[in-house]
Amino acid sequence: MSHSSEFPTLVVINDTPIKVTPPSVVLLTSIISGSALWSRWRHPEGEWGRHILVGLIGGGLALVADIGHGLAHSVSSQRVGAPMREIRVTFVALSVYDDDPSITPRQHIGRALGGPIYSASLAALSWLWLRSSTSDTLHHDAATISLGLNLLTLGGSLLPIKYVDVGSILKWSLVEGGQSEAQADEALRVASAATGVAAAAISGVSFARRWWLPALIGLGVSIAALIAARR
Repeated sequence: MSHSSEFPTLVVINDTPIKVTPPSVVLLTSIISGSALWSRWRHPEGEWGRHILVGLIGGGLALVADIGHGLAHSVSSQRVGAPMREIRVTFVALSVYDDDPSITPRQHIGRALGGPIYSASLAALSWLWLRSSTSDTLHHDAATISLGLNLLTLGGSLLPIKYVDVGSILKWSLVEGGQSEAQADEALRVASAATGVAAAAISGVSFARRWWLPALIGLGVSIAALIAARR
């Protein structure tokens, strides 16, 4: 993603400013509340102090999963010689790049790889953490949340839609293969629309069967993909 922002800088890591926006507060509050309510559902006999602690841990793990994903892009961007401008935290951590026509397709692909590699690595570590923890403990709950967050981040980055990692890799692979940017953008628009329709179908079936989590995830993916297809 390109364009500059005037949002406040929270911290600078790896020479990359991390800027916060109002939606980031909504996101973090939702994750903390959701983690606490999930803990209450899993352990109805537990005290609210424990559930609030799980919520706060969930919020911290969300920052590690999301902002860490963005920082991994900053590392891969620097390694290929095309550093990003900033990380902007909204409902997700968006990587913001300069519009530089001298950047090659191979560089675009290289800097898009950092995030998925990071999220896949953290998902694997979270799974090992979950396997090594004892059920009904705080460690087990934290590992479950960590695994879910990193799988969700990884899954989102692997969608073939505009503005996400695999979408960027798809576009610039097509350009590297000889297509124009306009042709590659059109192919990505079609892929985004197809992803949106498929996700809507999955969401509809899941709602009908009362599989609430895949239903909500499918709905979110469908909305994001169809919006991307229109741009």
